[in-house]
Amino acid sequence: MARTRTRPTTPLFRIIETQALRESLSKEQLYARIGISASYYNQLSTDALLLSQASRTVIESISTYLDVPHVQVMMWAGQLDWNDFGQPRNPGATVNQYIDAVALQIEDDPHFREFAVPLREWSATPQPIKLRFVALYEHARQLRLQRELAASTPGLTLARAARLTDRLPGPQPAPPTGTATEPRPLRRRSAA
Repeated sequence: MARTRTRPTTPLFRIIETQALRESLSKEQLYARIGISASYYNQLSTDALLLSQASRTVIESISTYLDVPHVQVMMWAGQLDWNDFGQPRNPGATVNQYIDAVALQIEDDPHFREFAVPLREWSATPQPIKLRFVALYEHARQLRLQRELAASTPGLTLARAARLTDRLPGPQPAPPTGTATEPRPLRRRSAA
């Protein structure tokens, strides 16, 4: 009797299967890429509790396959949530306040403004969808910043990094002696 194929119920494995379809991978090729057996794959894809207890090795191989950070896979697997990232700067801030602040930031971001969700719809959106939306925005913003930095010249990158360091709160380490932290502006000589 032929075995029936189980459909993944965990969000992480729906993402994995979507990626496998894009790459036209067979099930056996997918198991090999992730480095787990077919039976363990099927268990993880349908059991959220088992997935939340998956080993670091499995999480790392999935993140390598999906080409996303390990911590993102850990969140999708249910091993982490937003509270695991430490205390907020404002002790009264909650995860909801943070997510709502990012939603407002998306409205102000010229690169992502067209994807902003109207506030009326945002307040009615379920929490897991808000979390995914914010995670996607932050990932896209990070990729955009990396591309911009890679495209700029090294001198400009160092100058930008120095300016960003100046904006960070708290004491900053002193630059090494004998090095300039920012290029001096050029002055035009007056014609005499």
